[in-house]
Amino acid sequence: MKKLYIFFSVLILLFIFNSTASMAEKLGSVEKNDLSFNGISLGDDASVLQEILGEPMFDTEMTVFGVEVIRYTYPKDVTVCVTRKDNKVADILLGERALKKYTMRNNIRWGSMKAALAKAYGKAEHENVDGHIFYIYRYVLDTRQKIVIELDYENAYLISWRATSLPANENEAFEFRPDNSIERGWDSDRFDFLDDVSKGEIQTDAG
Repeated sequence: MKKLYIFFSVLILLFIFNSTASMAEKLGSVEKNDLSFNGISLGDDASVLQEILGEPMFDTEMTVFGVEVIRYTYPKDVTVCVTRKDNKVADILLGERALKKYTMRNNIRWGSMKAALAKAYGKAEHENVDGHIFYIYRYVLDTRQKIVIELDYENAYLISWRATSLPANENEAFEFRPDNSIERGWDSDRFDFLDDVSKGEIQTDAG
């Protein structure tokens, strides 16, 4: 009887182990190297932009939830934001042409589906904003750094990719600036996906 008990106990433990391993295979997590593109990483000095991307087509000064940045627009749907305060890369955005040319880890590119995103980046918060769907995958060692994916509304495949350390909404801006040095309700230029995003409720989703 005792041997039978041990036998079934081992079977149960093996089942739990295999289930956990299977889940780990299905869900990934954001890695430090994911927060970069073509040799440009969040936190890099702005000087790397000239070396890697050359001259931008144009630049725009803007404020994102209290953070002053300069947005540089390059050919083939590549946009990079640099903070005015310390001249560091704070945001990298890739559109259709860039995503059809470049491939991220785990073969993430234009047209990738939610299951592939979950396998690469893990669980996501998601926002539905004016008919646009955005999935937010945070870097666990610094949750200010994140990957934001826009999905096609009808077919739920990837149509834009962004690595950013900028606030995604007013609540996040206050969370990381608790000194109250900024005020709620300011007028601010925002990324497209952030427009009125603070009015929505962030939900968790496994992919």
